[in-house]
Amino acid sequence: MIILKIQKFIFFSVLLALIFISGAASSQPEETENKKKDMEGKSVRFLPLPYLGYNESIGFQYGVLPIFMLDLNKLDTISPPSSVGGFGMHTTTKSWIVLGFGRFYLKEDTWRLKGGFGKGNFNFQFYISPPFDIYVPYNTNANFAVFHVERKIINDLYGGLGYKFTAFDTSLDSLNYSERTELHGISISLSFDGRSSVYYPRTGIYANANYDLFPEWLGNDKSSSALDLDYNQYFSIRSDKDVLAARFYSAVGIGDLSFNEQQFVGNDDLRGYMDGKYRGKTVLAMQGEYRWNFYKGLGAVGFAGVATVLGANNEDHEGKLLPSVGTGLRYKLMGEMISIGFDVAAGIDDWGLYFRISEAF
Repeated sequence: MIILKIQKFIFFSVLLALIFISGAASSQPEETENKKKDMEGKSVRFLPLPYLGYNESIGFQYGVLPIFMLDLNKLDTISPPSSVGGFGMHTTTKSWIVLGFGRFYLKEDTWRLKGGFGKGNFNFQFYISPPFDIYVPYNTNANFAVFHVERKIINDLYGGLGYKFTAFDTSLDSLNYSERTELHGISISLSFDGRSSVYYPRTGIYANANYDLFPEWLGNDKSSSALDLDYNQYFSIRSDKDVLAARFYSAVGIGDLSFNEQQFVGNDDLRGYMDGKYRGKTVLAMQGEYRWNFYKGLGAVGFAGVATVLGANNEDHEGKLLPSVGTGLRYKLMGEMISIGFDVAAGIDDWGLYFRISEAF
């Protein structure tokens, strides 16, 4: 019954490991030059990255993210380097996750493949609205796997198809409740990528539509679906030293949704909301971020945004504007291919510390 938040957290963890290499790749000259400069003739680069974070739901998080950057074909000067790696994390609430992942760019970026698999144990909580106004703790053990393949259709337009699997064993000791659930999903995506660079865009547009379908004929208990839309635009500032980035995001649950299909603010977009309190059928969010590169590989960001929930569980949350504001530090590795750092963000009665690999969008 109450597994979506864990499902979203798992997918967020996978995407966190993939995010710095995610998105469609542009074949513009700047991207090709960055690739040549960053790889410096090496076919393999190893990056043992640390991971740290904090939020009030799962506590302090610490782990490691070893990554191998691979130049699969030295004759291919258009495709960005591919990547394989792993991710391990533990928290002070005794939650943990381990996974492996990969992202591959093939045939002059005509084909792009990404995937991940792993398992985890999560001690989490869900919110019960007034008159109770309380959080109830629960535990979930999970196994999961995701795979997605994309192909260039024409110019900067890509289409993709993927598969998602998650198996949950959820228990609430306080209510003497347990449940096992398996979800099998098909993902269909369409994206337009006009960015100047995959890893650190300074100009251009990236727009993406992703439709997740969980039909009964694939082994699910009931049919459900969700549509995610996002639009990102980048502006070069201060003689191409800094970047102003803007984003609009929407997550729409389609049909008669159970708790499992609901969306919530802070899922994988607006920073500053970590406890899943504001949830319902649809989440809309927009935000802006200034990326200040003040000294060689060092930088800082400042960001602000707002979100709202439509079809909210709690009537008091319906259409309520939920602001967010925050700042962070950055350090760039391998030129501008990978940036790591920390963000701290605050929302209404909530906040979070985020470890970043690449930028938020």
